[in-house]
Amino acid sequence: MDKKIIIPIIIIVVLCITFSCCVSAFGYYNYVYNVPNKEVLIPEPAPTPIPILPSPVPQQTPLSSPSSPPNKSNPLPKPIENVPTMPAPLPSLPNPLPSTPVTIPISKPPVPAPTPSKGGIGAKCTIHEDCLNYGPGPTDVACCDNFCTRKMKDWAGIGYCPNICQDAPSPLGKPGTCGSGNTWPRSEGQKCDVHEACKGYGSGPTDMACCDNICTRKMKDWANIGYCPNICQDAPSPLGQPGTCGSGNTWPRSEGQKCDVHEACKGYGPGPNDMACCDRICTRKKTDFVGVGYCPQECRGGPFLGSGTC
Repeated sequence: MDKKIIIPIIIIVVLCITFSCCVSAFGYYNYVYNVPNKEVLIPEPAPTPIPILPSPVPQQTPLSSPSSPPNKSNPLPKPIENVPTMPAPLPSLPNPLPSTPVTIPISKPPVPAPTPSKGGIGAKCTIHEDCLNYGPGPTDVACCDNFCTRKMKDWAGIGYCPNICQDAPSPLGKPGTCGSGNTWPRSEGQKCDVHEACKGYGSGPTDMACCDNICTRKMKDWANIGYCPNICQDAPSPLGQPGTCGSGNTWPRSEGQKCDVHEACKGYGPGPNDMACCDRICTRKKTDFVGVGYCPQECRGGPFLGSGTC
């Protein structure tokens, strides 16, 4: 064979043998020096056997000792075997129950005190429960000033003693006014302190209002605004005066009604026959001799005629 082939083959074989030896040596070293710690089971000592002792044989006591030495005519009695030992008797306990019977007195139930009779209307009382037919109702009986009295409904429909019952909320309502005949809210003609106390109060020109502490229906003034009659004006100031809305005058003023200026009269104008305020009365003007309109008491019928001659 060629040397070029044999020499590499020999080298490869030597390397393989060397590698195998190294692997084996490494494995042996790892096994010897790197063995993991394993749990060592320590055998427990065997339990010491407890010796079982034989139960003691009770000694036999002879029932009676011979009065004379034994002989053929008086032999010794044979001991009785296997006789159980009798326990000693228990000491006697004292009798817990007395010899003489004990009498237990039985008390009688207390007799309830008699219930006081409740009084009717007009009877004296100290609390409400003393009165017959007392209850929470608005017209039930109650103790009022130490007398049984029937309650009265206040403005809210709640029952109170007559001496403290109010026909309206404070400050308008006063104690003891529930029998006055006033309603709540107040009707027309009844006393009031604010507008809201009157039934039918509102912003309308003819709604109810509290006027001089009396519920009154409002009146329309010259501008169709509602006011209490005592301050309502049928015309602007200074012509209109408080309390004149019921005079029957209109605004503007009609012919024959009172006025203070020409403009207060309905139909006033520069025309010769327009309306004018003449002597504080709305009057139709008259034409004078030249065709100019004047109040009748001022009009001249001719150049030489006096006033009021138209």
